[in-house]
Amino acid sequence: MLELEGTSRRLVATRHGHVHLRINGEGDPPLVLLHMGLASGRMFRHITPRLSAGRRVVVPDRLGFGCSDHPRPGLSLGDYADATLEALDAAGIGRFDVAGVHTGACESIDLAARHPGRVRRIAVVTVPVFSPEEIPVYKDNYLHEPEPAADGSHLDWYWRWWRDGGFGGGAVRSRAWSPDLLHEFAMDHLGAQPDPWIAYHAVFDHPTGELVAQVRQPFLVLDVHDDLTAQTARARPLLPPHAQVVSLPHLTDVLELFTTAADEMAEHFEGFFA
Repeated sequence: MLELEGTSRRLVATRHGHVHLRINGEGDPPLVLLHMGLASGRMFRHITPRLSAGRRVVVPDRLGFGCSDHPRPGLSLGDYADATLEALDAAGIGRFDVAGVHTGACESIDLAARHPGRVRRIAVVTVPVFSPEEIPVYKDNYLHEPEPAADGSHLDWYWRWWRDGGFGGGAVRSRAWSPDLLHEFAMDHLGAQPDPWIAYHAVFDHPTGELVAQVRQPFLVLDVHDDLTAQTARARPLLPPHAQVVSLPHLTDVLELFTTAADEMAEHFEGFFA
């Protein structure tokens, strides 16, 4: 896929592996965008031109995804966040704003809570707080992918994952996304092989519910009604009093957030981070 015009790219060594950065625009404070799992920083390409019109926008491929290294098993989510921070250090970025989606939201919360001197403002799409009963079920599900087949038939599993939702079509959803869009997400999923789920397990073991209460920066939560609606509802009583929650019940699928609904998401970010 062609990069956006004006994009500069860096591959930065961190203690946990190389992290790939895309950088657009000029002006401080920079805005760092952290993508969801199974995707890459490319998921923000529809929103980046608008957000970078008056500031730097920095989009890492989080460890394990896109053009970044595959991390060794056993890293905590804090280790993933530390790798992101080391990459930003290498790019000469000091204080920054951050916005994250799904697993990227958990990493954003970790950065804001543990590094308050570095994060100026934080926005997240969903706050994934899992119950003790949910975690083993999610861990069991987020391991199983088909073994490569000689005839390539296993590749259909990845297409059905994004077309139908869930594990090989296990979730019932109505999606009318274009084949081009489905192809982009499926290719990022394939690119995360052979261990696309270890970042999720780091999220399941992460104390997001504890850390979210420690966020002292201006804090925006975009509560979209997707597959993490229940987890975000569980997180709401844990949010600090100053957190601003915006409910977006008409946005029901993560594929649309930064594609067909990119302008709407940009408006929320522009208003909050201005």
